[in-house]
Amino acid sequence: MGDRHLVGTSSRISLPPADLDKLKYAKKVSAKLYGLINETRIDAGRDPLNRAGVLDELARDMAFGLYTSGHFQLTSDIEERIESAGLPVVAAAEVIGLGVSAASIHEGFIGETASVEALEDDVFRRTGVAAVRGPFGLVVV
Repeated sequence: MGDRHLVGTSSRISLPPADLDKLKYAKKVSAKLYGLINETRIDAGRDPLNRAGVLDELARDMAFGLYTSGHFQLTSDIEERIESAGLPVVAAAEVIGLGVSAASIHEGFIGETASVEALEDDVFRRTGVAAVRGPFGLVVV
């Protein structure tokens, strides 16, 4: 994979499903990516996002689910998942990426118009970030 990354909102990409025991939550990568996202927001003149533990958990569940299902795609039920976790929803967006490092995934995020719009939108105040390391690199939600 080198420094390549995969981001976007287009059609589903299928990967061979990974066994759960081959996956690991990458806490430091998640924190690094959270910082990079806020740097992007600040550079764009936006307020930084507050990190919410319950949103981190939802992102972590989604990242593990992407890897174990083999279906790398955005879902349409983000609002329902957030509400079922006990948070009110005013607006919600989900961005996913696959790469080898926080920097390569962030590079992909800021190179994709739909991702940039979601990451820089003023309507958002809180975020969850999770990276899962597995056989194809890092899956990030």
